[in-house]
Amino acid sequence: MIIGWIIFGIFVVMTIIMLSGKGAFLVAGFNTMSKQEKEKYNSIKVSRNAGFTLVIIDIALLAFLIMLQLFLTGIISNTILLCGISVFMVVVITVSIISCIKGFKKAKK
Repeated sequence: MIIGWIIFGIFVVMTIIMLSGKGAFLVAGFNTMSKQEKEKYNSIKVSRNAGFTLVIIDIALLAFLIMLQLFLTGIISNTILLCGISVFMVVVITVSIISCIKGFKKAKK
């Protein structure tokens, strides 16, 4: 359980870096572009767009960790935990797909 909270903490730190506009080097695809291609995009907007995606994933991860903690203490049943895991997976996959479709469109100069 502690590992889950450590991972959540790492995600929160990454979210803060992204939302501050200084995390474009962490965005897949952007960090591998040539210098000429990178000049077409606003790196602050790229970073913030990724940060907003991470906020949604952070919220889903927090809800998952709370439900797991409640399950381990015996407050909720297996069925509720299974439903929670399913919702968590759907949210993360949906956000990932939407982020891939949008890509860098909003970040063009």
